[in-house]
Amino acid sequence: MGESGGVSENFLKYFMKFVEGTRKLKSVLVDRDEEIDTIACAFLTGTNVLLIGEPGTGKSLVVNEFAKLVGMGPENGYFHYLLTKYTEPSEILGPIDIKSLREGKYEVITKNKLPEASLVFLDEVFNANSAILNSLLTLINEKKLILGNMYKNMDDLICVYGASNHVPQDPLLLAFFDRFPIRLLVKHVEPSVENYKKLLQKEISIEVSDKVDTILTRKESIKFAKEFNRLVTTRIEELIDNDFLKSIFNSVKYLKSGAEIFISDRNLKHIVKMIVAYSMLRSEKTSAVPNKTDIIFILTKIWNNEEQKDEIERFLVR
Repeated sequence: MGESGGVSENFLKYFMKFVEGTRKLKSVLVDRDEEIDTIACAFLTGTNVLLIGEPGTGKSLVVNEFAKLVGMGPENGYFHYLLTKYTEPSEILGPIDIKSLREGKYEVITKNKLPEASLVFLDEVFNANSAILNSLLTLINEKKLILGNMYKNMDDLICVYGASNHVPQDPLLLAFFDRFPIRLLVKHVEPSVENYKKLLQKEISIEVSDKVDTILTRKESIKFAKEFNRLVTTRIEELIDNDFLKSIFNSVKYLKSGAEIFISDRNLKHIVKMIVAYSMLRSEKTSAVPNKTDIIFILTKIWNNEEQKDEIERFLVR
């Protein structure tokens, strides 16, 4: 695997398992390498990702299979829900405990609901009503949930994935949209007889076996993600005066001023962390030094609307 980058042997073992697991997942899902790499880096850096694409492009499939890979399921730390404007907070957070309420205590039954999750996937996230969105803003910003008159710290929540068929147009949703620093455009597989053949074979295989090999338990995955995140933070501190960071800053400066792409100050940290994490996964080395390939991979995912993606790519590859 290459240099260790000063990390423990046990961490390296987890790292190699993670690399091998994502490689295997790419062999199972057709034409989804970019999506897998992106959600994997997000998991390792605690970054929220928004998947944008037409119905039937497999947004849910990719995230669901990744959750299995890291040892999580509907009853073991993974919360997946399709939101509508009629979705009630109790569907997400859990119902009120009637027995406790009769005793004068306000408690929520959170079993298998979002408050107990380590990995969250919210489908059609912008369809949610204001009550849901307000709860989610606190969750995403501070990893806290308001349950009645109590705050619940979600220390084991790693990241939130959202999905939508389109970028929201309502100005009231833009603040929530900004909480997903990475925006991934998910397209249908490239049309060809060979790709359709592979797609059918893989879909049938998943349906029949319903199994993706788990590389780590939920507990191990949480520990590994937190340790990886700390490693990335340390690496950024080491690179603070490096030309690599200056290159990122110059690119972000141009995209904000020249291309008029809105990039909030709070998201700069997430962007840099994702670039560092991708360099490690791509090279399969924890000591990797990021380069232009890594910058392009991440910065092409910070657009505000789909049309800007091509403009970003033209600027970065010139």
